Amino acid sequence: MASGPFDPPVQLQILLIQRYPWHSRPIDVHKWSDHPEVVQFVDRVWEEYLPEEVIGGRGPKPKMAFRKQLRVLILDLYVAWLEDPELCIGVSMSVNAWNTNSRYNALHLSKKLVPIIQSLHDKGLIDLSKGPLSWS
Repeated sequence: MASGPFDPPVQLQILLIQRYPWHSRPIDVHKWSDHPEVVQFVDRVWEEYLPEEVIGGRGPKPKMAFRKQLRVLILDLYVAWLEDPELCIGVSMSVNAWNTNSRYNALHLSKKLVPIIQSLHDKGLIDLSKGPLSWS
């Protein structure tokens, strides 16, 4: 990751499966940062753009908190953009791909990330395209 403050371009915000789904890679869940700028950015996205019906609710507690899953997503999108502004990130939008034996579950991501991604798309923060590949 580049040194300096975490300051993604306004137009980037979050970049998910942008215009070229065939120029993409699966989400890399090993991205993490506790830098205050990153935490503040993720908190702002969480508080300003995710409605209670998306982030609240009942159900089993995931191994990784939803806000931390959002941080993983945002960081990977940012790193992908730093590597190549046209690079897209692949995430299965089918909740069926997020079952107990899936790569996502093994990496402590939950199917709650699907409505979070959809909500970010609905709010205009990310572009979302159906890709030709399955990363589940």
